[in-house]
Order: sequence, then C-alpha cells, then structure tokens
Amino acid sequence: MKKHGFTSQQIGLYLFFLLLFVLHQALEFGNSSIPFFNNYLDAFLLPLLLLPFLLFEKRLILKEDEHGFTIPLVFTYFLVLVIISEFIFPALSNRFTFDWWDVISIGAGTLLFHVLFNSRNYI
Repeated sequence: MKKHGFTSQQIGLYLFFLLLFVLHQALEFGNSSIPFFNNYLDAFLLPLLLLPFLLFEKRLILKEDEHGFTIPLVFTYFLVLVIISEFIFPALSNRFTFDWWDVISIGAGTLLFHVLFNSRNYI
C-alpha cells in the first residue's frame, strides 16, 4: 500500500534513518560515541532525512503520488546541501570545517535517496 507515493517499506526505511539520527545525537550528547560516525553519519543522513520530506511535500502540493525529482534536481539539492554545510556553516562558525569526506557522505546519502525513495522502481 502506498501513502502519498511511498510504500510501507520506504516509510519504514525513513523511520529507521530518523531513529539512527536520534540515537546518534543522544550518544553525542552523552559524550559516548564512535569517532567515524561523529564525523560522517550526520552528513550521510542529511539527504536521507531532508529529501524524502521535500518529495512528500511536493507530492502533497501537486496531489501526484507518483511525482519524483528529476536527476538534475537531485544533483541541485546535493550541491545546495554541500554549499550550506561545507561553505556557509564554516564561514559562520569555527565549529564547522570543510571536509571532502563530508561531501562524499552527502553524495552517498543523496544517491541512496534517489535509489530508495525517488526512482520509479520502488522497493
């Protein structure tokens, strides 16, 4: 069964990614975490949490459950996320730094979004 174009498996995957994000934040808050995940998990999960939400919103507004983002639009979202997280945030705060591995993590998350949530071949 689909809800606004998303299968129950896709909704389950989204909730899994959301739970993973919340658990990671709780571990970071409690000062017990894994350094690799501290550095790259948030960047990887960002497109997996943001882009399905934007796609849901677009489907709701257009009233088209099968609407998907074009590949150029997905790439544009990737570029916007990279510009914000790797250029604007570091310019505003010294708590952020540019890191090519973050760019790769955002790219991997964006690619996974396209495969799991955006492609016409729903899982």
